[in-house]
Amino acid sequence: MGQRMGIGGSCLCGSVGFALRGPLRDVVICHCHWCRKSSGHAFASGAVADQGLDLYRPGALAWYRSSPGVRRGFCADCGSSLFWLGGEGQVRFAPGALDDPAPLRVQGQIFEDSAGDYYTPSGRAPRVGAAPARLDCSCLCGETGFSVPGPAGEITACHCTGCRKSSGHYGASFAVEAVHWHGRATVAEFAPDRAGHQGATRGFCRVCGSSLYHRDPDGRSHVEAGAVDGPTGGRLTQHLCVAQKGLYYELTDGLPQTGGCA
Repeated sequence: MGQRMGIGGSCLCGSVGFALRGPLRDVVICHCHWCRKSSGHAFASGAVADQGLDLYRPGALAWYRSSPGVRRGFCADCGSSLFWLGGEGQVRFAPGALDDPAPLRVQGQIFEDSAGDYYTPSGRAPRVGAAPARLDCSCLCGETGFSVPGPAGEITACHCTGCRKSSGHYGASFAVEAVHWHGRATVAEFAPDRAGHQGATRGFCRVCGSSLYHRDPDGRSHVEAGAVDGPTGGRLTQHLCVAQKGLYYELTDGLPQTGGCA
């Protein structure tokens, strides 16, 4: 097993371990279609020079080419979003994957016009829009597809360690009663230790790493809002587990916050 020097990070299951050394660039939050598909919500990334990433435990790290010149790194065992490479001489890393405190803050937001209909990057309440009776969902590569009854209704943001590690930022999901699968050959599941991460089983695409859903120990299923192809017809209503949230961002939308996890 490798040893690290620098600011440490890892995936949810611990298979992938890395350290950051040297100057870090502050966090940018991206709301584009591809980042929302990949992470399950908005995607956050800081950056470090290529030589500043020490991948001391590569483990099950996998890469998916989401567009020409862009590769996304994720853990093939647990689905955690970890890295973004765009040939810029730097590595973009998911701050939600960090285990150690880091001198980071949110520098800005991009592709705000592509944000999901259930939230606004500014924190203002979103406009009331479509309320579809069926929600089609898919992963980034398109190998996985399913539909659930709509509209999404109440969408909950979760800042627990499990959701931070899995998404790379924080999660946003809504409860569903039934799922109709159109393609699930590439779906993988990871069930972390119940005492560590609330026992949620997390589903993701093993080809592209997209976060798709999680299932509670009592059997309740929740779809990641970023997996929905079109309007969700939902609205972000609260923040859970804020005691475990990342240190690099603040919550300014005025929604109810709960320190623990419901």
